[in-house]
Order: sequence, then C-alpha cells, then structure tokens
Amino acid sequence: MLTKQLNTNRSSHRMNLIIAIALALAFFTCASCATEPAQTKHEAQDVINILSEEQAQVVTEARKEQAEKSYSKEEQAAIDLAISKVNDKIPASRDTVTNIRIRSIQWPDSSLGCAEPGVEYLQKVTPGYLVNLKVDEEFYTVNVGDNRAVICDRINEFMLERRKRADSIMRSHKAAVLDLAERLNVDSELVKVRELKLETWPDSSLGCPHSDQQYKEGPIDGLRINMTCRDKQYEYRVPLEGGDFVICEKIVSCHETE
Repeated sequence: MLTKQLNTNRSSHRMNLIIAIALALAFFTCASCATEPAQTKHEAQDVINILSEEQAQVVTEARKEQAEKSYSKEEQAAIDLAISKVNDKIPASRDTVTNIRIRSIQWPDSSLGCAEPGVEYLQKVTPGYLVNLKVDEEFYTVNVGDNRAVICDRINEFMLERRKRADSIMRSHKAAVLDLAERLNVDSELVKVRELKLETWPDSSLGCPHSDQQYKEGPIDGLRINMTCRDKQYEYRVPLEGGDFVICEKIVSCHETE
C-alpha cells in the first residue's frame, strides 16, 4: 500500500511539472504574438495566481531563462546603438528597455529606409537591423546599419513612395541573384551583388537595344545591378516599375573547371 501511495505521489508530482511547463510554453507562444504588452503582463500574472507554489517556480524559472536570451555580437551592437539613439530623445538604459525585437535586413540605400525629402543618398545595399523596443510605455522602431541608427518618426507620402521604391529595388536585387545563379547553374550564394545603381534610360531597351525589336519611349527609371560569380562579372538592368531583365552582354560560365 505504501509503495502504491509513493508511486501515486510521484505521478502527481510529474503531472504538476508537465502542467506548469505547458503553461509556461503557452505564455511564451502568446508573448511572441502581436498582442498588447500590458494585456500580456496581466494575463501572465493571472497564470501565476492559479498555479501551485511548485508550478509557479517552474514557470518563473522558464521566464527567467527566456528573458536571458543571448544575441550575437552584431545583434548586441545593433541593440546598443538603437538604445543610444532612443536615449537622444529620452533617458534610457538597459534596465528600462523592454520588449526588444531584432531582425536582420538589407537596406537598399544609405538612408537606412528613412529618407528625407530633398536629400540624396548613396545607392548601395547596406546590411543592418530593424530594432523594436519599448521605453517608458513608448514603442520605438530604430533602423540600424553602417554603424548608424535612425528613428523614423513620420510616415508621409514621400516616405511611402521611397519605401515602395526600396521594396522594388530589393525584389529586383533578389530576383537578379536567383536568375543569374540559375543561368550559371551554381548555388545562389556564389553570386555576389557588388553595386546597385539607379539610372534613367530613354526607352525600354534600357541602353541595350536590338535592331529587330521595338521599344516603349521613356524616360524609363531602372536599376543597374552589377554582380560577380567567382572572378566573372555580370550586369543586369531592370525597370523599377517591373519587367524582364535586360542583359547587354553574353553570360559566360563561372565554373572553376571551365
């Protein structure tokens, strides 16, 4: 009878831990959703209230482990730069910053996705990060790249147009890499984009006309994409409004055996 009772207690103990862990996982899943942080905090406290002391301890430890999420060296530098930028507006420290979210991104030019009217920017792909964080109940989105950070405070027609153009550039950039890799029959990681340059051509030939074709009169805004594969260089041209790539020179293989 005593052995049976001990087994029952152990089973009950394991079940309590399983329930607690399940609740903890459910909390983290919810916390990653686009919910209001205040509501999430309130719901999390309600969860704690209905748990036994042992279950609550399991959930608390799990939350602590989640809160101590580690970042790469580059991500940490981007977060620190973002906090520093926010600190220019309001006093902020690592202790007061919460709800940190970070994801890598390729900015299409030196404006880091936050262009100002009348300002010219260097047209180059700039690797960086989009950092979201909360300070004193206020949420901030900070664009980071090239050792700089920018807070976009306003969304207007100009910026929407810039973002639309930036999206078009990035789509063309990715499509060009995949297209060239397919033509060369190589892995896309071997294709490197060396330069992205905005240009305007007089017609839809994009500066590479063929005598047997007719072209739409311009001006046509487009993108010149210079790429390499190993020691070979390639150039694609594409209209920003969308359309097929124009390739002025014959594409030669970049396989090492050839």
